[in-house]
Amino acid sequence: MNNTETISSPLASIDSRGKSKHNVKGTAVKNFQKYVEHKLSNEHFRKFLTKSKLSTTNTIISSTWYPVELYIEMHKMCAAELKMTLKDFVIAFTRYHLEIDMNGVYQFFMRASGPIKVLSNIPRIDKAYSDYTLMEMVSNEKGRCVSEIHVPKPYSEWYIWTLVGGFTGLLNVCKTPMKSFKVLEKSQYEKAGELMEITRMEVTY
Repeated sequence: MNNTETISSPLASIDSRGKSKHNVKGTAVKNFQKYVEHKLSNEHFRKFLTKSKLSTTNTIISSTWYPVELYIEMHKMCAAELKMTLKDFVIAFTRYHLEIDMNGVYQFFMRASGPIKVLSNIPRIDKAYSDYTLMEMVSNEKGRCVSEIHVPKPYSEWYIWTLVGGFTGLLNVCKTPMKSFKVLEKSQYEKAGELMEITRMEVTY
């Protein structure tokens, strides 16, 4: 198993202040912490946090933005500790936190709303967790939805894995399990000197 060969993590894009133009919300890091504590321990999370240098204060604040490059490094560390491929880890983690977070009253409203309504909110949910992606719903009908995600090329594959887990978790909460996740098309373009990748995906349930 090699958790470094597929996803690159261009740490050089982080400046001397530890800032990056690609960030995840602290909420995502806290969800990761819950998963690590569930599978391993709080001590493991602290070790990953220190090693990755994600937070100089050793504290995660939900409303703060953190460099995605270092967040991915934490994923690699946890995957290695669990003896999982990075892909399998990312899918399992994102599925878990969606299923756990959307419990209680949220489950009731999601099931009452139905999968079409729930899936229509995914671009908004995506924007709440990252500041470097753009997601659009192309079509959304009973049993099938097609969406597009714009992501900087170095993180594209990793981000697709988070969506596989996310779609799986949301549809499980709706009691309409996902049948398939298929990448329909990929293309690239340059934006402000940065290579972006567009992925068109189809989800059936």
